[in-house]
Amino acid sequence: MPIPLSPLLAILTDLDGTITPLNVLNALFDRFGGPECRELARRWDHGEISLDQEYTLGFATISASQSEMETLLREVPIDPAFPQFVTMCRQRGIPLAIVSDGLRWYIEYILHNHGVYGVQIYACEIAFQNPGYSFSYPHADPAAPLRGTSKRSLVEAYQRQGYRVIFIGDGNNDADPASAADTVFARDNLLRYAQNAGMPAVGFDGFEEICASLDQMIVS
Repeated sequence: MPIPLSPLLAILTDLDGTITPLNVLNALFDRFGGPECRELARRWDHGEISLDQEYTLGFATISASQSEMETLLREVPIDPAFPQFVTMCRQRGIPLAIVSDGLRWYIEYILHNHGVYGVQIYACEIAFQNPGYSFSYPHADPAAPLRGTSKRSLVEAYQRQGYRVIFIGDGNNDADPASAADTVFARDNLLRYAQNAGMPAVGFDGFEEICASLDQMIVS
């Protein structure tokens, strides 16, 4: 069904595996962390530990500085159509935000490296203490203690303001916000979850397809 073009349409998108083709935290752990980091990532993805435990225990094995880690971030690609997607949302007056269990520091760095500025980001925070790191979770929800950012709470917050929310994601941690959203674009684990759960979702390979789909869905 077409979605009326309206200032009350908002889009929330995941980052890792959605805007970027890889999980950035795992890339940092692989380059700079200890061998236990992969197991920590697996345990978090399966709901066995909290994100705070993954960050605290994983970064305890890292001695790299912020600038050293940013040498890796400069290598991280993004979907080549994402800048076009950002422009499209701005031209149509559609609020766009990234909702992520990742770190705002690396999300901003990667986006800026690809010339993307001014996108709202809801994510976790890191403080570089030289030596060491600390973490905070400004968008957490006690109802979801294993998550660093409650994506579902953010979807519902936009809906309470009267927005119809489009959610875009790929991972296991995207199932909960997707189930609350009005329209879902999904791939990989999220698409499999939606298919198994009988949840309506539009499959996609990249943001070029999403741009085309939105053009068809939105009535001028």
